Amino acid sequence: MPDPTPEEALATAQADLKKANEDLTVLRTRYTPPEKGEYKFELPKDGRLTGEHTKRTAALAAKLGLSQTLAPELITFLDAELKQRDETFLSDNGPDGSAWKKRTEEWQAQALADTEIGGTPEKLTVSAEMGRRVLDGFFSKSVKEFFDATGFGSHPDVLRGFVKLGRLLEEGKMFPVTQKSDSTRKSNEEVFFGKPAEKAT
Repeated sequence: MPDPTPEEALATAQADLKKANEDLTVLRTRYTPPEKGEYKFELPKDGRLTGEHTKRTAALAAKLGLSQTLAPELITFLDAELKQRDETFLSDNGPDGSAWKKRTEEWQAQALADTEIGGTPEKLTVSAEMGRRVLDGFFSKSVKEFFDATGFGSHPDVLRGFVKLGRLLEEGKMFPVTQKSDSTRKSNEEVFFGKPAEKAT
């Protein structure tokens, strides 16, 4: 193959230079941050990101030298990742999910080993039936749905409490009274509502 003529070599060099300039223009467009790193992001509808996320994303985009055109791709990516994380968590921890099954199986094993409510499968079944009667008889549908969805009804401490309540109700006894007051004990209002009762002025 004959060597290119000077004219052909010059034309090839000019073409290569033009292509390099075009590539450089694209890079400048994609990697030139807006002035002062002030990006404008539009949060996805029904997304997981908040305004605080956009501040952190803007700081990262400025550090990476991303343009206003390219930076929003970070928002799209992060929102998709958070959605996937939430969906996986809900799937694993929802009824019959892998984490839900493991957790309830551990609680059931602990309840079976507890001689007060278990000790044998038969006694544990009786305790579970009593706990369910208390739950069905004294709690709203939403509370029952909560226990079913979370599996907390299998927790030995929860089951033990329901069994004790059931026995007291069957025997017609009053709730036991605490012998000594505990100054560190939270008030009923704090336990159930998260804050102490307001004093009347």
